[in-house]
Amino acid sequence: MYEDIYNSKEAEKYAKEHGSIRSITSQYITKDKKKLGYWIAQQRGIRKWTRKHSIILDDEKVAKLDELGMDRNPSNARKLNRG
Repeated sequence: MYEDIYNSKEAEKYAKEHGSIRSITSQYITKDKKKLGYWIAQQRGIRKWTRKHSIILDDEKVAKLDELGMDRNPSNARKLNRG
């Protein structure tokens, strides 16, 4: 639970600085050595699988991730980072 709250706050901070969380790849690590990219990748995976396998992801969390600019496709983040 703490990790989820912490990463959510870090995602908000990143979105404020960069406009969205869309460009975060799975390898992204915060300045204080937290694996925010891994957490984002997990959230992308949950959202992708939700449609196919009925995994429940809280509507509030989905809305928050959408608000922060979540992209379900991780290859888009890699493309953004290549320039």
